[in-house]
Amino acid sequence: MSWTGVWAVGAVPWVRVAEYAGDGSPASGAPVDRAEALLDLMGSDTAATAPFVATARKADPAAAMVPALADILPGFGGDFVVSPAEVPGIVAALRAVASPGSEERERLCAEAGAWMRAHGDEPDFRPEEVVDGLIAVMEAAAGCGQAVAGVSLRY
Repeated sequence: MSWTGVWAVGAVPWVRVAEYAGDGSPASGAPVDRAEALLDLMGSDTAATAPFVATARKADPAAAMVPALADILPGFGGDFVVSPAEVPGIVAALRAVASPGSEERERLCAEAGAWMRAHGDEPDFRPEEVVDGLIAVMEAAAGCGQAVAGVSLRY
């Protein structure tokens, strides 16, 4: 049986994220599933930029990347929401470990690539593209004062 792992990271309007109560209950008429609601917000006209989406056959892109980024990204397994106030700090931390050509970036990408080869069936997985996509979304959100959400799913 085959499945596909998907990690979507996108800018989301904080005021809309705040419509969801701390217990995960949506406001009246909103999607019931939190992941579905966040994906809807990422794709809305009010989002600062299009979401970045990484996919992998029989593997979870977030699981490949998150261990190396665990000290930077909150949440668990690629699922997170960060407020607009937190986004600039995360951008700075990502730049510190993922600047092109840096040894830290090479190590991070090598570890993620090794994880994917060991646990997945995605020969074309490119950790560099995931890091760059994550940074691009975070920078766009920071520039517009928006929050950022990450959602990891399997299909």
